[in-house]
Amino acid sequence: MFAFTANARRRQLLNAAASHKKMPHSRPVDAALPAVVERYFDRCFGTASRDYAAVRLQQRGRLRSDVNRKRWWAFSAQQHSTLVFPGFDWQATLQLALGFTLKIRDSYYDGAAYSKLNFIGLPLAHAGGSNEHAEAALQRYLAEAVWYPQALLPSDCLVWQEGERGSAVAVLDDGGHTVSMRFHFDSEGEVTRVSTPERFCWVNDGYEKRPWEGRFCHFQRRSGMWVPTSASAAWHVTQGVEEVWRGELTDVQYILQADL
Repeated sequence: MFAFTANARRRQLLNAAASHKKMPHSRPVDAALPAVVERYFDRCFGTASRDYAAVRLQQRGRLRSDVNRKRWWAFSAQQHSTLVFPGFDWQATLQLALGFTLKIRDSYYDGAAYSKLNFIGLPLAHAGGSNEHAEAALQRYLAEAVWYPQALLPSDCLVWQEGERGSAVAVLDDGGHTVSMRFHFDSEGEVTRVSTPERFCWVNDGYEKRPWEGRFCHFQRRSGMWVPTSASAAWHVTQGVEEVWRGELTDVQYILQADL
């Protein structure tokens, strides 16, 4: 589990990636991937290294807390994600009225997820420890792996399955949780959308599963890898598809294990 302080939590995640030793596959990995995935990897990696251990992302954009909120808030964020095992630490600052800011932190490591809100330096709310929270966070890690595609390579914890209509399904196991995400590819081999019919969402006083999707565009070559620089996330609800997050990458740095 994470230590209690925010910086210690991030440091614990990166220290684990720095000392991680890749284990032999605990189950066979099919040599033949779905054709759309093979084309995606060819397009994505080119001659880029596949040996990074972590990535640091800088983001900016707008978000709202849920589909029933009309107001959007501008944010800037920094995220560290590990590539040798599933894990991330996202720290965002929201710009509120009158110059006030709200700090948000979401993290996942070793099968557990944690979220915290701070207002003017004071704890406002926190959540963590439930299986629903952890599974939703692990699905987020899988969906966002288009920004760090090494994490999508087949391994002892990730396998690909054939999909329909130019798609494929990635199944990820970690920390006692198994989640999946459908990746939709265009004719150029780019991931334009990810989706799942079931992702846990906090509604009123509990979790319920709802369809969820993420969309990606404006691909660029970063450190040799072809990745999207703009994205959005949305829930499917009775009234339609409701976006709750829109953002862009302002910087991305892939980190070798020796540099952690």
